Amino acid sequence: MSFSQLKTNSSLWASAVIVAALILMQTGRLRPGVAVADSVSSGEGFTLLTTSSGQGTSENPTDVLFVIDNHSAVIMVYEITNASDRKGFTPLAAESIPSIFNGLRRR
Repeated sequence: MSFSQLKTNSSLWASAVIVAALILMQTGRLRPGVAVADSVSSGEGFTLLTTSSGQGTSENPTDVLFVIDNHSAVIMVYEITNASDRKGFTPLAAESIPSIFNGLRRR
């Protein structure tokens, strides 16, 4: 494994840990007893995580899907507009994970 591959893998793991920490911080702000993350799945170089966005009604909740592509070091965020039938996906953001951290280092 070359140095650049090791550096990319380290960046991916660091970003996954940061995303998980942010999710845990947000769950502490919700009402007790409310389930927050529906599921986390990982395989074939992708990690998918769904969680409530806190918007919408109880009959028509809105969820957020985070997709981390470990191959190309990209995180993508989608809004699931009707979480009960999971038919409406709206892309919210896509960003290179290394560029996120590089931008934060410059501040």
